[in-house]
Amino acid sequence: SIKDNFKLENYGENNNKILITIYKPDSFDSYSESLIMKLRQFEEFGDANSDKISDLIKESEKKITLSMSRVELGKEPFKIIKISKNNFSIQINKNADTEGIKEDLVKGLHTFPILMGINTKDLNSISETMNVRSFFPLFIISIIVISLIIIPLSSKKSLFLPAFAIVAISFLPGLSLLGKIITSIIYLSIMSLVIIDKSDLPKFRDHSKFLLMILLYSGFWVLYFQMFDSVLWYVQAYVDASSLNLIINKFLGLFGISINWFFDVEHVTVINAGVIILLQLFISNIVKNTKALPTMITGITIATIGMGILAISADIWIFITGIVLFSIGEMTAHPKFISYIGITAPPDKKAMYMGYLFLYGVFGSSVGGVVGAKLYVHFVDNLNQPRTLWLIFSAIGLLTIISLLLYNKFIVKELKSN
Repeated sequence: SIKDNFKLENYGENNNKILITIYKPDSFDSYSESLIMKLRQFEEFGDANSDKISDLIKESEKKITLSMSRVELGKEPFKIIKISKNNFSIQINKNADTEGIKEDLVKGLHTFPILMGINTKDLNSISETMNVRSFFPLFIISIIVISLIIIPLSSKKSLFLPAFAIVAISFLPGLSLLGKIITSIIYLSIMSLVIIDKSDLPKFRDHSKFLLMILLYSGFWVLYFQMFDSVLWYVQAYVDASSLNLIINKFLGLFGISINWFFDVEHVTVINAGVIILLQLFISNIVKNTKALPTMITGITIATIGMGILAISADIWIFITGIVLFSIGEMTAHPKFISYIGITAPPDKKAMYMGYLFLYGVFGSSVGGVVGAKLYVHFVDNLNQPRTLWLIFSAIGLLTIISLLLYNKFIVKELKSN
């Protein structure tokens, strides 16, 4: 229903500032002249030109972090803290009525030009998440408690526990719907492995080794799921893709195509998927006769190097090199992981093991999402140290490699001797 691509609004005590609101246009070039002409009607913007407006638009597209928490502030109802250029924190007094101070809070936020778009609806969504606790500690505690209950019980009695546990999980306070679902999946999966053949001690040991393998391998998937979180935020805020944009647009220009192409966050997954499509057959042919676990370790090593390369520079070519290496490591490690589970699973439990192996994704995504977001906010948004973030993730990859080497030396050796 919006006819124009943009609107201009005066704000400030003396209406001495202008807020430009742009409604997600397909191309800035298509209406840049009309925007510039309107701006020139204001004395302060008499020299407005396309380059200046483009710089403003690039600045507005950067990721802004706004967090909210309750603290002891004495008599002040709230405090707004500017942590960095694009990172702000709202501290609300523990005794303050959030609903009663929202209008004043919005006015306070609007004293920062970059936060002029914030309204009471946005504050409602932020305050809702402020009281939601992370599900990760809750499901770890629930698994431990439930396991202690299940083990002494017979299989027959254990049949009543799934329904009881699901109901109990649904009433856990401060747990999001996603957290409840993941908690339930992990609980049911581990409970099933505990109950199956519980009278057969050797099979219990097989289950524990199987779960240990998945847990160790999940360290790699903590890195993988950063491709959908931390890496995308990093691209949006830091990666300089101007040289790649120039080359692509010049190449398209040779064919008479003028679309003003630019590298954006969706192209990260395109690179990852494209590398796998192009090289999977080649990589598979190289590793088809190699041992499964050493090949997995090699693949995770390559992926870890790819993640570490991101710490070198925010240049687009360095970034692409890191993503390509990570993708090569992924396609080297993962098929061999599936092969390894198929080889080591008990003959009468192969189907069950092949189904449960996908727990690596549950562990990797749940832990990776929580840890990745917290690390990004702390080291990138708060401290402006993206290099530290990638080095930490590389350390997680290195820890995974060392863990698998120890597993290969002690656990696999034990399995072979048996």
